[in-house]
Amino acid sequence: MPARRAAPRDLEEWADLYGGAGEHAAWQAVEEAFRKDDLEAAYALALRLGAGGAGAWLGLYRSIEAEALTRRRAARKPLAPGLELEYVDDEVGGLAPSIGRWTLEAADQAARRLGFDRLPPLLATVLTDEADAPWVPMRHGYCEPKERFFKICLPAYLADDPEDFRSAVRHEVAHALCLDAAGGRMAHWLEEAVAMVIGDECDPAALRKFGSGRWPWLDPRRLEDAFGEDRETPEGRDLVHRAYEQAGVLGSVLAERCGEAALGEVARRIGRTGFLRELAARLAGLGPEDPALRSVAGWGVRRLFREGWRRCLR
Repeated sequence: MPARRAAPRDLEEWADLYGGAGEHAAWQAVEEAFRKDDLEAAYALALRLGAGGAGAWLGLYRSIEAEALTRRRAARKPLAPGLELEYVDDEVGGLAPSIGRWTLEAADQAARRLGFDRLPPLLATVLTDEADAPWVPMRHGYCEPKERFFKICLPAYLADDPEDFRSAVRHEVAHALCLDAAGGRMAHWLEEAVAMVIGDECDPAALRKFGSGRWPWLDPRRLEDAFGEDRETPEGRDLVHRAYEQAGVLGSVLAERCGEAALGEVARRIGRTGFLRELAARLAGLGPEDPALRSVAGWGVRRLFREGWRRCLR
């Protein structure tokens, strides 16, 4: 007999009776519905639970809310096998055909530049205008793995500029390609390095800021941690911005050494890295990206960071 699915009342009781452990279990049920893209169920459960103790689940709550509000009013159309577009028709006006074309072109460009001959199953969602607000986490776009497909969510304001829209799609599709090829094992800083290059978002002025000492150059562990900073504070946003730009420097150095397709090959190599090689890398304070980078570029993580820093000093 299949296990009984938790009802909303069950979840509230778990949180009330078992404290933090019960709250965690309740939110795991919410997250499971979210990963299935069952947005109405996830939103209904999240509404009953609130944001959790000390707002611990606020980011997930807000993402669910943004996607659920969009889904309620959205149209959905296929663009190519395995690629669909979701949008609110009365908000994008007559731009829907153009948005579909931009999405398809940018997704194909990202795959081609990274050396992939196909995209993973993908849903591109233009979020409702209502979700174009400071309360939405990752409000300039994000990619998330769902069950059996990847979903990229894009803020509505991007539709006002075709180049910005295409850039954002390439960036998020690069995340989907890396997540798929590496099995979710790629370090965040390296994933962003790839996405920044493919999105053509690297700011040349960042080199001077790092080289002059105005922005500190972070080591791999500190750079990885920087992406998790609180983006609701000015200090946190500034640190995250610098983290993206440092990742962009690293990605640019790697792409210039080996070509953009090598960035995709690194993701594939991470996905194929065996247990013993990954264990050896982790014992050295690194991860599976180190042997993958060595096999593709001849440089490990520490050498790549040194070369990135050297580029800033030119």
